[in-house]
Amino acid sequence: MIVFLKARRKLARGVISSVSCTGSDPNIRCIASGTGGDYSSLFVITSLDGGKTWIYKNLDSRPADRSIANCTGNGKKAVCVIAGSTADDKFYVSRDGGNTWTLKNILGGSSDRY
Repeated sequence: MIVFLKARRKLARGVISSVSCTGSDPNIRCIASGTGGDYSSLFVITSLDGGKTWIYKNLDSRPADRSIANCTGNGKKAVCVIAGSTADDKFYVSRDGGNTWTLKNILGGSSDRY
């Protein structure tokens, strides 16, 4: 699926590979992960209102197949993950409903365990 996203007065083109929503009204959180139009970057778009509006964030400028997005929980306490088959054994996690993202190692130290 090729999409055009208008977020914060900026037009971005990319391919969305996964979407996940969690929560209940009025705290439905949705994330969608994908790659930039040239497949050289990873982005996430986050909705804090059940998909009515979306916020675009570029997560990584390195190409990687992080094609799985999943969220669980409700509102600002939702935990979201973006993962996939990557050579670097890393994934992104958000513990605040998709507002901020951290790159973690799958087989990292104790701070990377979930």
